[in-house]
Amino acid sequence: MFVLAEDNPSDVQQFFAAVWDVSSIGDTIDDGKIQKALAHVFATERKGYETQVRGLTSNQIRWLRALARIGGRRRSLRNS
Repeated sequence: MFVLAEDNPSDVQQFFAAVWDVSSIGDTIDDGKIQKALAHVFATERKGYETQVRGLTSNQIRWLRALARIGGRRRSLRNS
């Protein structure tokens, strides 16, 4: 989990709190519960994300969309 959270303890704590929220006593924590927990985290954080995006300039939004299209991977500007 620390790898997914990039070694950020508060993100790990937030994820496991979400697992707690979407689970009941006796549940098995399987892929389905993990997906529900991640969806719960993103739903909780959505308003904050939207607030951040609203503060971006049009150029920043264009760059953000370009990064999303390439999946955040680094690409060389040179022809190799």
